[in-house]
Amino acid sequence: MLDRVELVQRRRHRGGSPVTSVSFLQGNISGGDATILGLYEATSGITQASNLVSQWDDARGAAGFGPSLTASGSAKPTWDGVNMLVSGDAVAMEMTTAADAKFDLSNAISLCVVGVFPNNASGGIRYAASICNATTPTKMVAVATPASSGNIIQGVFFPDPQILATLVATGASRRLAISTKTAGTTITTQVASQAAISGTISANPATGNNRLSLFTFFTGSGNFGDATVRAVVVLNRVATAGDLTALSSWATSFHGAILA
Repeated sequence: MLDRVELVQRRRHRGGSPVTSVSFLQGNISGGDATILGLYEATSGITQASNLVSQWDDARGAAGFGPSLTASGSAKPTWDGVNMLVSGDAVAMEMTTAADAKFDLSNAISLCVVGVFPNNASGGIRYAASICNATTPTKMVAVATPASSGNIIQGVFFPDPQILATLVATGASRRLAISTKTAGTTITTQVASQAAISGTISANPATGNNRLSLFTFFTGSGNFGDATVRAVVVLNRVATAGDLTALSSWATSFHGAILA
């Protein structure tokens, strides 16, 4: 069986053309673009001025793929153009898409975030990324760092809410964290290379359009986060074993994540 590095290297020069981070996922997530609802990489699609980000487009293109993340005024997150990172400040910064049917939480979905999830010493939930319906949420799939957990990377889910703690502590390391739900009520959260933690929500959310947000669960909610995000992927299913292998290779080889 090929390990992750070999898997990437054997695809680097397929047909004589280098494999990019985007084409790697398109070729290794079964279903390709039809499965990938959104793909945001800080290596492309960024609109910024004075190191503040106003728009982040899907890495496959600004039209026809995932909706663009946008921010304005004091909500614009920080841009690190040397290391290609987008960061919140836990005070006011947030980005969000328009409400979109791609993010219908009555369906199966996986929210995958490559980033640094800092320790949260000040209390309250700090969101790295979320798919949600409103400032008073009735449906949500998120990756966050609640302080009450003892600084463990977690998944947050509505209705209820339900909070699932992973096996990995917050800190300065860049990791791949994934929260999922089925087309029913089963939910999971995990950090790549660690076991998934499972649970259930009380009901499957109603059909409807929802927003993808960074550094908050929903724009205007006031629950700000201070994660540093390198990439976000949304899939239209619960990530399979094959998806996890591909996502882990993509996160480590192209985006500097660790799997420990």
